[in-house]
Amino acid sequence: MDYCSWDGITCDASGRVIGLDLSYQFLSGEINNSNSLFRLQHLQQLNLADNTDLGGQLPESIGNLGQLTRIVLWNCKFTGPIPKTLEKLTQLIYLDFSTNSGTTSSGLCFRLLT
Repeated sequence: MDYCSWDGITCDASGRVIGLDLSYQFLSGEINNSNSLFRLQHLQQLNLADNTDLGGQLPESIGNLGQLTRIVLWNCKFTGPIPKTLEKLTQLIYLDFSTNSGTTSSGLCFRLLT
């Protein structure tokens, strides 16, 4: 399958997935640590915005995606604390975790200046 041509997927010249935009897709259910999402080792941008039925806690495995520069997770209804493993994302320059009313940081949105 040519997944690089699918809506919401961006690939580099080598065919590696570097962008995943699943915003506004009515996704439901919790994302757990064993989700295949966390095997996308070259992923640079992740957008799950406005999938209000995701819920649950954002998994610690998010820290395994070391190439992430941009994460957009607003209005996903994540609960609990933001994983400490985010500190492993040294390439991260943008994080939007706003409107997640069940989290300890419901209004978190920042952009790092380089």
